[in-house]
Amino acid sequence: MVNSSVKKTQLSRLAGSKLDQYFTDCFISEDVGYAKPDERFFAPIKHKYTDMSFQNTAMVGDRLQSDILGANQAGLKSIWYNPQQIAVDAPIKPTAVAHSYDQLRELML
Repeated sequence: MVNSSVKKTQLSRLAGSKLDQYFTDCFISEDVGYAKPDERFFAPIKHKYTDMSFQNTAMVGDRLQSDILGANQAGLKSIWYNPQQIAVDAPIKPTAVAHSYDQLRELML
């Protein structure tokens, strides 16, 4: 079961980052019914955006074990939001890393 506070938290983070203006849709596990890295999380997104590919899509997230792993498994680029600049020696590798919202904005634009 997906935690019911997830949607509120995620929408608050997005608004606080001032990046919400760049999104037309936001897919949150509470709405989808599955959490990342579960492959089923990406099914409704791929259904809505049939042209979604590694070249034109990036998953942004702050958790390697869910966000970045999920993107990797879905065949998408990933941007790991890592403001603490945590060094990770793990098999899960993001396509890019952003240490601030400004860096994240630059990577996305």
